[in-house]
Amino acid sequence: MRHLEELSANAWPGLRCALVDGWIARFANTYTRRANSVLPLAAGNCDLADRITRCEALYQMEGQDPVFKIFPEAQPEDLDAELARRGYARQGNGRMMALDAFDPGRPAATEGWKVCLSPSLTAGWAHFHAVNSDLDPRKEAAAKAILEAIVPERRFLMLEGSHGPAACAMIVLENGWAGIFDVMVRREWRGHGLGRAIMRAALAEAASTGARRSYLQVLDDNPVAVSLYQSLGYRPLYPYWFRVKAMHA
Repeated sequence: MRHLEELSANAWPGLRCALVDGWIARFANTYTRRANSVLPLAAGNCDLADRITRCEALYQMEGQDPVFKIFPEAQPEDLDAELARRGYARQGNGRMMALDAFDPGRPAATEGWKVCLSPSLTAGWAHFHAVNSDLDPRKEAAAKAILEAIVPERRFLMLEGSHGPAACAMIVLENGWAGIFDVMVRREWRGHGLGRAIMRAALAEAASTGARRSYLQVLDDNPVAVSLYQSLGYRPLYPYWFRVKAMHA
């Protein structure tokens, strides 16, 4: 569990980070809770209340509400209960899912569509991602900065046809694992199997690099995505959620 949390943090990094007695406080101009939250990986040596207060001060300096990512092995064990006691609301319930020992081979081509692949972020992929995420200009800049800041090996995939790009996905490769992120299908093309097509293309590309296991994170309020991933063989590993304290209007 800790290993997957480390991999996913490397795959979607904060733009600035601060260590707080073994915790990692991450900041990325408010774009996504994952990149703007405390990752509590270590039990630490300091008093728990003092550590939380230190994190709150850092987020206060950034003009952001403090956010903690919580999962069953978050440290210390009483962190979630202490945050709830201090008025932190639980938000963004999701799950980590994994696909073990996959070797999908090269998938059959989807008629009328081609997969475009790049090892680095392209202007076209960034634009498609921004448009289909409904990002405002400030968050679009933060998203692009996060995507460019990823250290492990990456792959950016686009599914394109005669009407332009219709789906995208990103792979982050580390230690034999392929993390799949930002699987998006253009609104007018949803329900046509293109989410499955881009996922199969991503897994085939990951297998070609030597990866044999895959992970992804999905919110519980996205049952269509959960169903797709389960049909591809992903299994739920553990839940995660965020604790948020509203301190800024």
